[in-house]
Amino acid sequence: IHHLLRERDLEERVKAREEFLAIASHEIKTPLTALYGMAQLQERLLKTRNWPLDPDELRKEQERYLSFARTTIQQIERLTELTNMLLDLSRVQAGRFAVEPAVLDASKALQDLVVGRLQILAEEAGVELKWTAPEKLISRLDPMRFDELLTNLTMQSLRVSPEGGEVWVELGSHGKELHLLVRDQGPSLSRMERD
Repeated sequence: IHHLLRERDLEERVKAREEFLAIASHEIKTPLTALYGMAQLQERLLKTRNWPLDPDELRKEQERYLSFARTTIQQIERLTELTNMLLDLSRVQAGRFAVEPAVLDASKALQDLVVGRLQILAEEAGVELKWTAPEKLISRLDPMRFDELLTNLTMQSLRVSPEGGEVWVELGSHGKELHLLVRDQGPSLSRMERD
């Protein structure tokens, strides 16, 4: 019986892995197809376009190309997230997923990330990024995993927030626990979508 249970457990894990890979492959195809289409469209427009001399018309054309660029950036971000998920999954399955905690100032890590990469992403999305954190918050964290977590959560919030909206990143602690909250003004998810 024990042997049969192990076999069934293995079969269920293999099936779950195959389902995940099928979904992930489909999800990766979506941004790739969008990127390919956007690149072709931009190439065609750039080759054939007669640029207007009127400043208002030229501004409209610039806004159009800026919209193309933003869409391309969003699809690349999505593709990067999916690729990282697949890499993490393969590391977990191979027993090579490592968490290497170190003592660091989480507030400083958050500030460096917001002032650097995340602020640029927010500006590109047309969303205001606000953040709060204690002046100093010494924690034991894996710096790389903290960076990944914060970047992924913030990018997701930026993606779903309307242009002109706001995203809030809040870092704090409760006892020995670190609390990270990322809020946005995007549409609410149903319980099924959250799971």
